[in-house]
Amino acid sequence: RGNESQIWIPKIPFVTESNGYATKNYHQNVLNAFRTAGAFAAEVNNRIPGARKYMIAHSLGNMLVSAARQFHGLQYDQYFMLNAAVALEAYDPVNGVTTNSWNDMTPAEWRPYPNRVRPTHWYELYLSYPNDERRNLTWKGVFTDVDNTINFYSSMDEVVANGNDEVEDILTRDFAWYNQEQAKGSLLVSFNPQAGWKFSDHYVKEEFEGIQNGVPRYRYRKYEPEETASIADTNLMVRPFFKDFSDEHIYGEGGSVFLRTNDMVRWYAFSHGIPAESFAAGANPVLKWGKKRNIDMAIDCDPKTQRENEGGPDPHEENSENKVVNWTHSYFIGNSLFDTKKAYEKLVEKINPHKPKKVNDE
Repeated sequence: RGNESQIWIPKIPFVTESNGYATKNYHQNVLNAFRTAGAFAAEVNNRIPGARKYMIAHSLGNMLVSAARQFHGLQYDQYFMLNAAVALEAYDPVNGVTTNSWNDMTPAEWRPYPNRVRPTHWYELYLSYPNDERRNLTWKGVFTDVDNTINFYSSMDEVVANGNDEVEDILTRDFAWYNQEQAKGSLLVSFNPQAGWKFSDHYVKEEFEGIQNGVPRYRYRKYEPEETASIADTNLMVRPFFKDFSDEHIYGEGGSVFLRTNDMVRWYAFSHGIPAESFAAGANPVLKWGKKRNIDMAIDCDPKTQRENEGGPDPHEENSENKVVNWTHSYFIGNSLFDTKKAYEKLVEKINPHKPKKVNDE
């Protein structure tokens, strides 16, 4: 169930560029991936024979395969990620979040606020409690043990493209992953939002506005960034500065055990309530894996020019005579083998690294 809440968007002049599907609540499908991962791992491990197994996943399918490997012991020899709709920090907690991504993935109204009150850093309140499950409510390192991977990403991907510090149309393909992360916690993407980038009502100040018709008037405003320093960590643990999680059992003394023993609640809170601070692996290299394990399909799989030679034309140059084809999110599926064969050749090359390369198309 990777397309729950998906709807057909017809072409509307001056509104949408073309017909296509859009998924209103991507986070529900993230939850579905975590819920499916155990059964998927068992199916592959127990019922698919063969001495060698290779996984190839596209887009959100990488959430499923990664969760199956990390948490359920999925067995494979090698795993190929194509256009992965998964945050970089999930695989690389050290290099995944950059200054640019930290800025662009954070809504403007939250940027002045310190990390300690953000939903992306709530888990840090529990780092001094080694066995507390709430310390795992972060995308940082959630798939850090996923191994034997090759990341086939595209710097031209429109669906998981890096955010550009602007809120885009939620029902378009362009910046879809970024838009969903920015909208986490709002009714724009869920009928039952929780946590995410919404301010709670726990921390407000009452201010006198004057007398109107003999009646004193007051207004309530949220704490300013500098005022949050007065909030104790113990208060933030049970009354976050962001919107509450849906299930109040997450808070308090028994919250850790509750999360550990209620997978549905744990993954629901995680998928719907915790935003990412990094860009997506489907549009960027996972740096800790090195150059050999990251392939930019927009450059390395271009059929029109030999990008392996240094000093070749810029693939993003609009006026270049050798401009590459547009390696969008599902390009390798819907286009001819002439345009996509280099991607498949790269896959075969990585599966059989010692096989001699073809000479003169032999």
